[in-house]
Amino acid sequence: MKWPVERALRWVAGAVGAIALCNCSSLRASAIPTGPEQRASFQGLVAVYAFGQAPEGAAELGSVEVYAYQNDADIDSLLAQFTAKVAQIGGNAAVIDSIRASFDRVEIARLSSIINLNS
Repeated sequence: MKWPVERALRWVAGAVGAIALCNCSSLRASAIPTGPEQRASFQGLVAVYAFGQAPEGAAELGSVEVYAYQNDADIDSLLAQFTAKVAQIGGNAAVIDSIRASFDRVEIARLSSIINLNS
């Protein structure tokens, strides 16, 4: 009866290892055009303004949100993704309305198996 249990453990360990190796990023973004006009993607640097200080004459084109967790949640990565999404909906300037961070305690189950090849 040992063989099916060992085989199952090897399969589970292999699946967990494969998932760990995929190195998937948690960085995500969405851009929703909300303005009256649709624009082509902007090719160039996007200016960034903080907390409602939009340049004079600016028109709202849409809403952009970026988020990430753990190691992917650094300002440089989030800002790069944010400006890319703004450019995607045709914007040449972006206004950051809010920044939020939360810290949660998360338990992660880990599985390991020890195989004796000498038996």
